[in-house]
Amino acid sequence: MLHWPACRRAARRPHSPGCGPVYLALMIGTLTLGGASALLAQEVSQTGASPMPPSPSRCLEDGGGFLRARLSGSIQAELDWQGADLECTGGQRPGDEGLRLSFSHRDPQHGALVIVFGMPSAPGSPARELPVNVTVIREGRGEFYSTQGEDKCLLDELRWTPLEGQPPGWRVQARGFCVQPARAILGEGAILMSRFDFAGRIDLDAEAQPTDPIAPTRPRPAAAHSSRP
Repeated sequence: MLHWPACRRAARRPHSPGCGPVYLALMIGTLTLGGASALLAQEVSQTGASPMPPSPSRCLEDGGGFLRARLSGSIQAELDWQGADLECTGGQRPGDEGLRLSFSHRDPQHGALVIVFGMPSAPGSPARELPVNVTVIREGRGEFYSTQGEDKCLLDELRWTPLEGQPPGWRVQARGFCVQPARAILGEGAILMSRFDFAGRIDLDAEAQPTDPIAPTRPRPAAAHSSRP
């Protein structure tokens, strides 16, 4: 067993797991995130496996944040995230290239999951048929899945409501679907999010202001099959 100082201190605490096999497995899984993180810097830097500090309510102050989604493939699940266990945060992508919204939750079956939506939208701009990039992260396992583009998933509708307080923020509500899966960045596997809807928040700099009332309609992604999932 390794005898790091932190391990010796932890071992003296009651009910502490110390640095046994479970601890070491978690450490090894966490360290594998480094290589994959570079490939997903556009979507998960500052959020991803290390989200920005959430608001005091962990998502929306009124408790109205949620994420519902159907996953198939490497993860088979019907997600219904809401309440105190849901964390969400959002802001501008690096380089001000659109917006990013992150949801995190500890699922009883699949462990800690983070789902990130990246969209080419201006703050406060409602939109229809808007392309979106989707990234799924399994924290502690070094598993990253991404659509790696904005031609595989679509937001049917995106709505904004101003939030009071500082910094300026917005409640963001949307629904959408994917026609192709998010594929593993390292290794094999894929996750298809055939449908989703969510309500979260975007926090912006003070100078960010609403723009046009309706964003331009974008082309719908080409479906992998003739029917919508």
